[in-house]
Amino acid sequence: MAKRTWIGGDTTVAQVETFQVTAADAASTYRLKVTDEGGTEELIVTGAGDAAVNTCASNLCTAWNSSIHPLASSITASVSTDTVTLTADTVGIPFYVTADVSGGTGTIGSGTISTASRGPNDYNDPFNWKEGEIPAAGPPGDDVVITGSVSILYGLDQSGVA
Repeated sequence: MAKRTWIGGDTTVAQVETFQVTAADAASTYRLKVTDEGGTEELIVTGAGDAAVNTCASNLCTAWNSSIHPLASSITASVSTDTVTLTADTVGIPFYVTADVSGGTGTIGSGTISTASRGPNDYNDPFNWKEGEIPAAGPPGDDVVITGSVSILYGLDQSGVA
């Protein structure tokens, strides 16, 4: 068991995550599900299937950017061929998105975070810890000491910590 000291204050970086449509089918519905920090609120954005993976990705991107829901409108989608890229509009605020397909035989890959969110208020950012490491869950787990005036606003679901 080690002692980890929260200092906060890291620089901010916008999260970027990609989702690749790996098989196309007109009978499939492609979905991106975004949840809030605590996992209590969610939004599922759906895009129509098509015979081409590029069109399926484009449909999903268009559906995402058309949403006015706060969970989607704070993240901008773009598309390049068969891949949808989600980028946080506000640096330092992480987002949580998963992908799946319903109906048909279409498939979409799991999200790949190409740029991790970094920010002064994120528990899961190792640069916010004096020791440069996120506290380990237990048992026995690490002891956590909160110092300074920088609040922890993200990454608060530490249900695995004893």
